[in-house]
Amino acid sequence: DEDMIAASAVTAAKASGSVKGITEFDMWRVNSSANLAGDTTISANWERVDTNFEKIGTGLTESSGIFTFPSTGKWLINAFAYIWTSAAPNFAGLSIFISTDSGGSYDKRSETLTSINDDELAGSVFSTACLDITNSSTARIKLVTIAATTIEYNGHTTQNRTGLSAMKLGDT
Repeated sequence: DEDMIAASAVTAAKASGSVKGITEFDMWRVNSSANLAGDTTISANWERVDTNFEKIGTGLTESSGIFTFPSTGKWLINAFAYIWTSAAPNFAGLSIFISTDSGGSYDKRSETLTSINDDELAGSVFSTACLDITNSSTARIKLVTIAATTIEYNGHTTQNRTGLSAMKLGDT
């Protein structure tokens, strides 16, 4: 029977270690709202998600909004923000920046914008990037705001309103 043969092949592959599941998955969020303007790194109030969540593997390390990787590989980064304002600006959004050198220069890898108008004073954005991390000792990422005026990037201690997830898809 083909199903039995396929199941035996998967069992054998798992036993030999040639089939791997997800080895790294981590989620971080901002636990307190911040009013930010222009292009500003979201640098404060980060916490690893701890509500019905447990990281897989070592996870990212965070310091003042700069995230570093535990290992090389192909990494999928998903960033999200809940944005609120009391007065309508033209736009607001979020970018993912990466640095791969020890000098600290950053390049934008992803950007997402939303319009906020007088009828809708809240919005959300989702930005994603797949990064090939070839040197985990120098690679780092950060989330940077995009705002026409000062905008509240909403944070919460039990809900994921502004933050990121990182999943290692495979080896480099």
